[in-house]
Amino acid sequence: MKTRTILLVLLVLALSACGGENRGSGSRMGAPAIPGTQGFSVPPLDTPDTFFRVDTLTNRNPNIQTPFLSTSKDSMTATTLKTGLVVIIGGTTGGTALTEAEIYDQRSAEFTTSGTLGQARRHHTANLTSAGDIVVVGGVGQNQNPLVSAEIWTASTGTFRVVQQMGTPRVGHSATALPSGEILVVGGFTDGICKEVSEQAEGLNLSTTQWREFTPLQATTSQEGIPRAMHAAVTTPGPNGIAGDGDDLVI
Repeated sequence: MKTRTILLVLLVLALSACGGENRGSGSRMGAPAIPGTQGFSVPPLDTPDTFFRVDTLTNRNPNIQTPFLSTSKDSMTATTLKTGLVVIIGGTTGGTALTEAEIYDQRSAEFTTSGTLGQARRHHTANLTSAGDIVVVGGVGQNQNPLVSAEIWTASTGTFRVVQQMGTPRVGHSATALPSGEILVVGGFTDGICKEVSEQAEGLNLSTTQWREFTPLQATTSQEGIPRAMHAAVTTPGPNGIAGDGDDLVI
């Protein structure tokens, strides 16, 4: 008798947790009602999103010439332009940092070369600007040490130009495009063995291509900076909830 009672309680709890007692409210099993929405139920999913391999060899363009990257690579960046083209910059093959950039056009499934970096790099960051250019910052060069250099790939010419160096070499940093037009770079490793971590932040003004220092990472205004690397950074609207009005936050 005691065993039956325990089983009955467990069964009732299980039904309650799955929404089994909400049959009159319109909720279905496995689709709990959202508070404040009488009769609401979660709609069934459409066909789930899936990954698929791009078959460049049988693309609709019969004249395709270059369906693959010029070389196998990793640790590069891939940035989508407003035109839909994807710019692939730097990286490494066989442990050697690369200077090449390539553009992938999904309409023709072809790759074409586009400019050469002033300095070979991998594990760098790449940010698309409002003008459609790409800002490339830091990373690791041929000597395995973090880079202090930055470059801009110009969409109109497909070439790179070197800009003022950062105040600190960085890899494993974050780079965030701000509504003000600056690129905010935060933290990162500053040595080749990834032991020295920076709490420094600096921003690149895209109009002047000059860097300026930001306040270091802090827990409170009375504490010293807290170093960090391999973190994430994303912009979000400020207290008034309006993006791009000058009080945006970077989390």
